[in-house]
Amino acid sequence: MRGIEIRELEYFLVIGEEAHLGRATARLGVSGKRVGELLASLERRIGAPLVEDMGDQLRLTPFGEEFLDSLRP
Repeated sequence: MRGIEIRELEYFLVIGEEAHLGRATARLGVSGKRVGELLASLERRIGAPLVEDMGDQLRLTPFGEEFLDSLRP
């Protein structure tokens, strides 16, 4: 997992907590496009999908749930 940026992890944490694109973008103060770009970048670096897109709703994949748990204190 070399090269992961703190911002990617911050965005992923918010996405995991909100599970909704609109709420996540509002909380982060960025566009949905930017959230999608950073999430896609993080998934490429990790080599696994983290989120399933269900329209406005976002659901973590099983790996995404494990990854989110590993980031929490």
